[in-house]
Amino acid sequence: MNKIIHPLKPEMDGPYVGDLQTALQLLMDQGLILKDNEETRKELSEALKKEQTEQLFGKITSKVVSIFQEEQHLEGSGAVDEPTANAINAILQELGLLEPKSQKTLVVSGQVIREDRLLFKGGIVQAFHEMEKSVIRLGEDVTDAKGRYTIRYELLQGVDSINLRVSVMDEEGELLHSSEVIRNAKPLEVIDLTLPMSRKPPTQGRIEGQIMLQHGLPPEQLKLRLYHLDFGGKATLLDETSTLAGGHYAFSYDPGGKSVSLEVRAVKEEKEIPLSKPLNDISVESRTTVNLVAPTSLQPLAAEYQRLSKDLTSHVGQMTKLAEAKENAERQDITMLNRATGWDARLIALASNAAKLSADADLGLSQEVLYGMFRAGLPSDKMQLAQVSEETVDQALTKVREAGIVDLSD
Repeated sequence: MNKIIHPLKPEMDGPYVGDLQTALQLLMDQGLILKDNEETRKELSEALKKEQTEQLFGKITSKVVSIFQEEQHLEGSGAVDEPTANAINAILQELGLLEPKSQKTLVVSGQVIREDRLLFKGGIVQAFHEMEKSVIRLGEDVTDAKGRYTIRYELLQGVDSINLRVSVMDEEGELLHSSEVIRNAKPLEVIDLTLPMSRKPPTQGRIEGQIMLQHGLPPEQLKLRLYHLDFGGKATLLDETSTLAGGHYAFSYDPGGKSVSLEVRAVKEEKEIPLSKPLNDISVESRTTVNLVAPTSLQPLAAEYQRLSKDLTSHVGQMTKLAEAKENAERQDITMLNRATGWDARLIALASNAAKLSADADLGLSQEVLYGMFRAGLPSDKMQLAQVSEETVDQALTKVREAGIVDLSD
């Protein structure tokens, strides 16, 4: 088995999280976690398998780590710090399961953005080992569309620890920014970089704004391109970006010291859709705000049930738990979810009823199907629902599917 590294925290993913989950499963199988509670141990082991498949540090992984920390008299944070990693590795070493050689492959990863919060795509990121009189390059990567990079490198022969520095270059190899030196770098370091905009030419133009889809929601990571329009329909690409949270975007371009005609286009599957009319006589010495509306076809709205489920599961864990919702003098679960998500309390109540009825093993219908029936006005009582004809059910589900309430196949 691989040695457990630190830090590992909730929401992280990847092979190092997978190593942790493999170790936790083994400790539970050996009865070294929850020794006196076999039933709970088996339940957690089964629940952990899903997160282990995705190598995701989720709620179950955090819970098992917390239990381990409590049993080992460590600080119960639910995250893997150095004492927790050392404790797990010590047990694995005693069991003879730990690789005898030390961890030699190291990783540095992170994200590069500009000061204006735009993602920096296509930049060259290099990692270096800083020595007193020289610098050794460890590796390099090119940032992806989200500005992310990952560099894997080997521990240098004869070197006990790495003094790590990360630098960003443009496509021509000109240095843009460097991180501080991290001495005694851990096997996994996360270094995010923000590029200063001091290099921007004084005549550089900027267009920014917000894009909303026709259905009223902002697009997520919608690719955009800014073109310079010329005589005869000629169009020259000036800049490319993607929308950020809330549909915000920004372009920077060099107007060449003269007024230009510009056009903003959205890109879907390499097809371009103009979002603006030609933008003429844009001021090149100040920021210009252009808010736009994009066709729904660029990012169609998910079915109502899928959107409702996504928002509710962040509060209830999984939709089956919604069957336990109560609304009385002691508990106001529906009211709480209404205020937390903004969804209509009546729709949350329908989803709760669907979860309760779906739990009936004799019924054999999913929560989504039942939700669609209830939204179409069919009864939520089991016996009354059983008396509805197949033709009526077919018409009801077809109607709610066409209305975008559920996403069901024929």
